[in-house]
Amino acid sequence: MKLIENTAQSTEKLLLYASIIENTDDAIISKNLDGIVTSWNAAAIRMFGYSSEEIIGKSIGILIPDELKNEEFEFLKKIRNGEHIRHFETLRKRKDGNLINVSVNLSPVLDENGKVFGASKIARDITLQKKRENALIETEKTFRYILENSPIAVRISSKSTGQVVFANPNYYKLIDRTKNQALAVDPRQFYANPQDYDKVLEDLKYGKPVLNRLFKLKNFNKIKWALVSFINIDFEGETAILGWLYDITDRKLLEDQAIELAFHDALTQLPNRRLFDDRIKLAIATKKRTGIYGAILFLDLDNFKPLNDLHGHVVGDLLLIEVAHRICNCVRKIDTVARFGGDEFVVMLTELDADEEKSREVAFNVATKISASLAKTYFINYHHHDSTEVCLEHHCSASIGVTLFNGDDELNLDEIIKCADEAMYQAKKYGRNSIRFTK
Repeated sequence: MKLIENTAQSTEKLLLYASIIENTDDAIISKNLDGIVTSWNAAAIRMFGYSSEEIIGKSIGILIPDELKNEEFEFLKKIRNGEHIRHFETLRKRKDGNLINVSVNLSPVLDENGKVFGASKIARDITLQKKRENALIETEKTFRYILENSPIAVRISSKSTGQVVFANPNYYKLIDRTKNQALAVDPRQFYANPQDYDKVLEDLKYGKPVLNRLFKLKNFNKIKWALVSFINIDFEGETAILGWLYDITDRKLLEDQAIELAFHDALTQLPNRRLFDDRIKLAIATKKRTGIYGAILFLDLDNFKPLNDLHGHVVGDLLLIEVAHRICNCVRKIDTVARFGGDEFVVMLTELDADEEKSREVAFNVATKISASLAKTYFINYHHHDSTEVCLEHHCSASIGVTLFNGDDELNLDEIIKCADEAMYQAKKYGRNSIRFTK
């Protein structure tokens, strides 16, 4: 009875194994040590196109391309030695002549005495997988080619190490480094403000793309500007950061120059009327909160026109540049010196005193200091029209009008400047080279 039960169980197991073999998607093939096929499942029929009747009793070599015939010899040699072959990827030939990619597992089959008498082979069709892998490889090659030849600086950094793993020639040019100097380093060192890049990493950590941010780059002692964009990507099997850096240094310099010209006098580099108005508006608003007095000094050079008429505008311009320099040396950094045009200069003194008389005294002292400085002899070096170098000695003075303001009065900025202007004309009227306050 026990024997019958064991036989029944063995039969059930054999039927189960047979069902698995016939219903798997992998080709399961057995062969003897001479490479003759001894079994062939349904998946093998579908995979290779041969029926069991066509292949059993034939050499497995019918499936092997001519250039790979030596593989079978090596396989059988290992099988005879009791070795296993795991996940070996190769090519096999179908009945219709088409080649397919397969992943092969080979195991020796032993008899009851433990002697190898054959081999079992499991083959999986990986043609589609290989096509996808090859397509991915081609895509990566194309991707790399595009990045290598991009007119924009491109670099890729590892997210785990932070180091640059790829960069194109325009990136090396942007940071003024060789390939060896640019790769395998932390790119933070090339940013003037590394914390800006830390913010990029923080945004990318939460999946936010970073697009068209203005970054200041540090290139030895030279500053460059770039519009940068960063995204997370997979690169060579790991998470990485792809960055585009568009060099806009020339454009940024032009924009800065345009802003400079819009708010500064081209000749003296002092603030112009536009910037001066902005600063006095801010000062008036501040005075309304603090009650501290400020002062406007309106200066006009005495007898400047005769110098221009006699020696030309070049000499006149050189004088104006020196005048601007002398005025700036007479005031604090918190004060503003502006040129309104021609030979007119305006000075705004801030944070004088809450007491009007004390503020008047400070303003008068500054005006006196400026007047004394401008009255010193000028030595102007220039080239005459015949290219000879000339040193012109010139004496100059200034008429200065002064008005105080503290935000409590009802005067707007134009009216405040007008008061100082009128005081300056009073100074000219009463002998020039003098200082007059508004009444």
